[in-house]
Amino acid sequence: MLKILILSLGISCIAASLFLAYRQEKKVGHELRKREVRLNRLLQQVNNLLDRLEKQYSTLEEEQKSDFVDTLDFKLKEDYHPDKKVESINQNLNKEDRKREDAAKTEKHKQINELLNSGFNYSEIAQHLNMGRREVELIHKLND
Repeated sequence: MLKILILSLGISCIAASLFLAYRQEKKVGHELRKREVRLNRLLQQVNNLLDRLEKQYSTLEEEQKSDFVDTLDFKLKEDYHPDKKVESINQNLNKEDRKREDAAKTEKHKQINELLNSGFNYSEIAQHLNMGRREVELIHKLND
């Protein structure tokens, strides 16, 4: 009788462990299915994003091509001459440089005239303005 009792207890323990293992596998399987569904959703979202990015890229690419073609068309027109543009810019820069130089010369000439009127000679003026004596004489004679 004891043997039967031990045997039935062993069989029930085995059945209980099989049941628990089955239940655990069922939980894991259910959890895996949930994760698979989530991964599939994420994959779908990534694919949608990629599609949208590809559309935006192709749109940008078309716009850039269009801008490039427009630029080429403009450059190929008869009235586009980069050399003339550069020449014009250089002329404007030269004019501005000359204006600055003229303003500086005029200022030096004014200072020289004021000092001459105050009774200084060319050597003293040259020393005072940190210039050469002949330079002072030339500025005075050329601007008078």
